Amino acid sequence: MPTADEFRAAAAQFLAIGEELRQVAAELASIDASAVVQGGRLGRSVPRHLETCAGQAGVAAAQVEAAAQVCGERAAIIAVYEARLAAYEIALAAYEAEINARAFATSGWEGFFPELDGSVMAAPVVAPLPRRPVPPMPPPSWADVRRPR
Repeated sequence: MPTADEFRAAAAQFLAIGEELRQVAAELASIDASAVVQGGRLGRSVPRHLETCAGQAGVAAAQVEAAAQVCGERAAIIAVYEARLAAYEIALAAYEAEINARAFATSGWEGFFPELDGSVMAAPVVAPLPRRPVPPMPPPSWADVRRPR
């Protein structure tokens, strides 16, 4: 399962290969076979073969460019998921901090920590508890998401 960076690298490589194939197709199409072979069966078949090869190189270029497009789209999908996952982890840390602060404020332990001034320990909160953040949907099976630690 490739990562977003690996998909991006593959897309760049596919685009470079596609460009090379398009250059080969253009070079094949520009060859003047009549300057090399004149008349006869060979003179008729060489231009057809050159035209076929140019067409095949063009088709191969289109296929490789389509693969580059897929790789680019997959890299973008992984990047969006990673951004959503990072936002979820931030929201989850804030949620857990809020829950812990409320639990500590109502536990009666604040008297055992004189280094904490009254501004840190507020009166018991009567506001409703925050909602736990919802994690993003899992990424597609082809995605390899690497979470920085």
